[in-house]
Amino acid sequence: TEGMEGEGGESALIEVIRKAKSKFYEAVADDLKMPRAAAAIFDVVKATEKEARKEGEDRDLPGLSAAKAAIEEFDTVFGILYKPEGGEEEGGEEEAGDKVWQLVEERKKAKEEKDWAKADEIRDMVTSMGWTIKDGKEGVTLERVTEGAGDAVWQLVEERKKAKEEKDWAKADEIRDKVTQMGFVIKDGSGGVVSLERV
Repeated sequence: TEGMEGEGGESALIEVIRKAKSKFYEAVADDLKMPRAAAAIFDVVKATEKEARKEGEDRDLPGLSAAKAAIEEFDTVFGILYKPEGGEEEGGEEEAGDKVWQLVEERKKAKEEKDWAKADEIRDMVTSMGWTIKDGKEGVTLERVTEGAGDAVWQLVEERKKAKEEKDWAKADEIRDKVTQMGFVIKDGSGGVVSLERV
């Protein structure tokens, strides 16, 4: 598509990443000029966000993958990103990213086919993975539902799920109230899907 290629046949996003890496390492080598290095990171973040908002085949998946790798590379200097305990094995961020976007595409098809029940079911699945689907004029965006919800909140959600399975309703209600005090509302969806929303 038009405007997708930069210098030398690179996608526009890949070109932004290449230039940002150059600026980043120049800044770090120049007596650790961290504000300039951070500005290079934000160039990549801004271009990545713009690309991620595109729909379907228009999305530059290799560019998005390169952006993720570049940000992780930059973080070897800054050291501010972290992976939650459990990491990739238990559906950590890396694995969930592909799964979530695949579900978003399936939901889009279901909506095009006017299969609203399936679209709602997929939305609930995405929510259970910690994301909210936002439909807008410019396409679908994802927002973290559980921003701020740490492992302690999710552990309580799991404890509540067990209590409900054991039909210990008093304990399930007590845990729900505790989660609410922590600033989140538990939303029970179809098929045992649980999501959290900020109070």
